[in-house]
Amino acid sequence: KNQNYREIHACMEATGIYGNALAEFLYNSGFKVSIVNPAVIKSFGQSLKVRNKTDKMDAKIIVQFCDRMKPEPWQPLKPYEYELQALVRHLEALKEMHNHESNRLAAASPVVINSIKSIIQVIEKQIEEVKEQIKSIIDNHTELKEKSELLKSISGIGQETISVILAEVVNIEDFKTASQLAAYAGLNPKQRTSGS
Repeated sequence: KNQNYREIHACMEATGIYGNALAEFLYNSGFKVSIVNPAVIKSFGQSLKVRNKTDKMDAKIIVQFCDRMKPEPWQPLKPYEYELQALVRHLEALKEMHNHESNRLAAASPVVINSIKSIIQVIEKQIEEVKEQIKSIIDNHTELKEKSELLKSISGIGQETISVILAEVVNIEDFKTASQLAAYAGLNPKQRTSGS
């Protein structure tokens, strides 16, 4: 009762778009918010030897994690960063649709071939439009443009990879080493040979 409610540290598991609205509300209300990888919370729960998995128990584990580990505070993306992320993810979905329809075309009955070809043309047009929108966002925001130019200097990285990096790893400067970034991206396989 004596504690100032403004000093509350809200901690939640990363759930993508589902938790973002709550995180933004809490952040805009002046609270400290942390969004943590669910795998980290799970490992923490295992270290506590928690055997039961219920929503109530999960909430207690998150509270204990937040209290003991003091995770870094979260900050919402800037509006143009949200737009870039949405467009990059939409581009990936369009490419999957294109691949799906192309596969269908290969085995299609003659009666539907023209329809599938029309759909593919529409998807291809959308892919090009979304690529232009992505390029426009990057070109029109100095911070993104500078990061893009720096990433271009790395041999073997093309514009689409750069767009994904800028959209999904917004605060790349928060990573102190390449191995931290690789771990965040899930690109560092774990070696488990102990005891074998």
